Amino acid sequence: MLVECLIRVVDKVGTTQRLDAGLTKDGDAIVIQRSPGIWGIEDFANPDWRIVLIDLTATQVDALLAAETGEFAYRDNRKRKFRLNTGAMTPYIHDNPTGIVDLTDMNMNALIMLKGEL
Repeated sequence: MLVECLIRVVDKVGTTQRLDAGLTKDGDAIVIQRSPGIWGIEDFANPDWRIVLIDLTATQVDALLAAETGEFAYRDNRKRKFRLNTGAMTPYIHDNPTGIVDLTDMNMNALIMLKGEL
């Protein structure tokens, strides 16, 4: 299914290890909407985010929105278990910092990574 995904492109950093553990990091999906999505000005204006147009299965969408679990997991944890490899997207996401970046020609299986994978 064709979706638009708001992703974080820089790490959000907390003041303590516990706070930091629950924050979203580079490559984390914040919101995923079927295309065409409805976005606000702040979604496009925030330099820490990019909106990408990608073709995902329902299983891939669920994986990208799954919360990371572990020692510091808690109820309002927004940190994700899987991430998108923004390093592979760098030419695309930096060429279009304020619009929707079309990544439909990329292999999504190669871009979706379990946290900690290189």
